[in-house]
Amino acid sequence: MAVRFVFQKGDMLQVNIKAFDQHKKPVERFCAKKMDIVLVPEVINPQFSFLVDALIGLPTKGIFEFDYNVKSSQQEKNDKKPEKPVHPEKQESIPLHFQVEVINYQPFQTTHAQSRMLEYKKQYEAREKTIELQDKQIKHLESQLKQAVADIKKAKEAKVVERFVVPKEEIEKAQRYALQKFIEDFVAPYGTLKMAIAAGEKSESTEVKNYLFGFNMVLNMLKNTLENNGVFEFTPDLNTEFNPETSKIIEQLEDFDQPNNTVIKVTQSGFRLYDRVIKPALVIATKNPNAFQQSSDEESNDTDVNENNDATQSE
Repeated sequence: MAVRFVFQKGDMLQVNIKAFDQHKKPVERFCAKKMDIVLVPEVINPQFSFLVDALIGLPTKGIFEFDYNVKSSQQEKNDKKPEKPVHPEKQESIPLHFQVEVINYQPFQTTHAQSRMLEYKKQYEAREKTIELQDKQIKHLESQLKQAVADIKKAKEAKVVERFVVPKEEIEKAQRYALQKFIEDFVAPYGTLKMAIAAGEKSESTEVKNYLFGFNMVLNMLKNTLENNGVFEFTPDLNTEFNPETSKIIEQLEDFDQPNNTVIKVTQSGFRLYDRVIKPALVIATKNPNAFQQSSDEESNDTDVNENNDATQSE
């Protein structure tokens, strides 16, 4: 970088200033000691703004002198209090002699570089703090990880295994009815085989009877297998009241002698897995019209009795 030998705009100075009038008397208003100034009109004290024009271009020596005309109001010149403020255009110029001693001098480039260096230093310090904080966080996470690994190792050594505990009753229930879906699908062909054997027993053919003998053996084996697994075949008793929990009515026949919903025929047996009905028995039950009439009469009588009671109470 080339060395400059004259003051330029933007330079920073620290100066001692002395000002003298034509009679070589100090003008205190324009005197100052160790005053910091920047050779920029917008920055410097307005009272000394003339120094910008006066100093720029002068050689950068330690002490120098120059004459400069500064404006002063008539009030300042005569030390009298005017009746009205003096308009700036009517202010007079007073020639003053200045002695300026430069105590410290920093060129604009140096000042700018120092400012940038200060900015970089602040950024560096901020990054250092961020890195330091991140290092602390990493160390904390590493400590937590080591603790977690130690806990896992300790748990393995102690053979600690967390298990979900299922109530014993639920386990037994699940085991007991695990075959329900299979049995529901199995009883249909089982019933068909049983019906086919029953139909074949009506035949007088020797060949058919020989086949039936083998089929009955297979049927008994299947029945024993089902019972060994908790599946039991049941048949509702005839002339008993229909039970909707174990049977299903597929047809009703009118019968004036039997009570309503009396089982008179079983078309297909039902199956029970332990105490749970998995296939209801198919039955034919009675339908007694008199039972419906009797029920209607009883309801009518109950209504009449209630009306009579209400009338008696109102009287």
